[in-house]
Amino acid sequence: MLNSGEEWDFLAYDKIRPNIGRLICKKIASLMEGQNRLGGIGVYTKETSAMLNVPFLAFHCLDEDEEIILKQKRL
Repeated sequence: MLNSGEEWDFLAYDKIRPNIGRLICKKIASLMEGQNRLGGIGVYTKETSAMLNVPFLAFHCLDEDEEIILKQKRL
């Protein structure tokens, strides 16, 4: 789980498919959950030179209190 703050924009490819498009990531998102998986993926890709598609859930514009509440609910 990531919190992009206000630093990512989603641009739909067209009006027919408004949910399919491109993420423009202007800054690094904060990692809210998944640190162990991310570390394991890093080790695996370095050891094997593999490329992986990694699914993720990103929230847009969470403030600090909302981020804390979501983190606590995941524990």
